[in-house]
Amino acid sequence: MQAFAGALNLDGDLAMAMDGLLAAAETLAAAGHADLAEGCYCRALALTPSTPAALVKASALMLVQGVDPSKLLRRAALLQPERQA
Repeated sequence: MQAFAGALNLDGDLAMAMDGLLAAAETLAAAGHADLAEGCYCRALALTPSTPAALVKASALMLVQGVDPSKLLRRAALLQPERQA
C-alpha cells in the first residue's frame, strides 16, 4: 500500500498505482479490516481527489459501516456526469 501511495505522491496520474491502492483497500475490507481499508481510501482521495472509483468504493465501505455515503456519491457523480442514470 505504501508503494502505491508513494508512486501517487510522485505522479497522481499513475492509474496503475491507484488501481493497486484500491485493490489493496478492497482486499482489506473483505478480510474484515475496515479501519485499514478506510485509511487506504482516505489516502487515495487525499492524493487524487478526483478519482470516481475511490469515491464509490469508499462510499460502499461507509454504507457497510452504517454511515451515509451520499456526499461521496454526489461528488463521484459530479466528476462523471455522463454515467448518471
